[in-house]
Amino acid sequence: MSVDQAISRYGDLTKDVFSDTQTGGDGKFKASKLEKVIKDIVKAATGQEGERMLGTPPDAKGCKT
Repeated sequence: MSVDQAISRYGDLTKDVFSDTQTGGDGKFKASKLEKVIKDIVKAATGQEGERMLGTPPDAKGCKT
């Protein structure tokens, strides 16, 4: 994904996630909505919603950050 595409998708993400804000609790948005939007972005960019980030080892013993 290019930088321009990432910036555009970030704008879409914030619009989608924060358009349906929740009241009470710890946050201002629904975590399930954020998860869905991120999976949609990853799927559009890679073809698979569960695709790992570049550089993440398949054994998942890399950085947890």
